[in-house]
Amino acid sequence: MIKLVDLLNERGFQVIFPEDFSLEEQFAMQLRAKRIVAIHGAALAPLLFRKPSHGSFQLVELHTPGHFVP
Repeated sequence: MIKLVDLLNERGFQVIFPEDFSLEEQFAMQLRAKRIVAIHGAALAPLLFRKPSHGSFQLVELHTPGHFVP
């Protein structure tokens, strides 16, 4: 059984743990990213400050099983 992280690594993604970086570094990484695959949570908050001038990007947000949004 292949793990999602292995599949993403094969496609050039890099695993990043936001808590290992300063707030400024987290903002910079997310504003430069072209593609983001992330677990739903507060670590995605810097995306709220992303402007069209930062360029387009793709976001795949992973939710836990049972997550429900009406």
